[in-house]
Amino acid sequence: MSGEIAFTSLETGPDDDGGWNLEGSGLCSIDRFSRVLAIWLVLQDKPQTIGDAVHVFNATSYVIRMAAKWRPTLWVGTDDELVFTGDIDNAKHGMTDSHIWDAIQIIAMAHPNPDAADCARVAVVAKLLNVEESRLRRVVEEGGPWLYLNGDDVCHDGE
Repeated sequence: MSGEIAFTSLETGPDDDGGWNLEGSGLCSIDRFSRVLAIWLVLQDKPQTIGDAVHVFNATSYVIRMAAKWRPTLWVGTDDELVFTGDIDNAKHGMTDSHIWDAIQIIAMAHPNPDAADCARVAVVAKLLNVEESRLRRVVEEGGPWLYLNGDDVCHDGE
């Protein structure tokens, strides 16, 4: 992840495999990005706007709208409010560490620590995701490939 990732487009083509199109465009799948957008929205304790999501995901408003339109449980309301249209209590109750891991990966890529290549501050990512730092650390430690902890940083290795 050398440097900050800016999401200006998403993979929507026939070779979209739900992850990162590393063989072609290099773009993140619209399905994956929209899922992480929904996860982030469910974890927030207050209403969020397109502008809030632009900041959190280092994305354009076009990408946020595109992702919201893709996922049936997301909707853009008046004043650019992002709305989760599903059962939010059920979604929060069903939130697994795997969901959190996916969100950590994308948000960390969008907010790298300028002092540590390929890493983001645990505190920054936890605040943006609205999860406790201890949970973020546990999820990264137990989550599998591509993410690892290096002191106060969550680092990205590979895809």
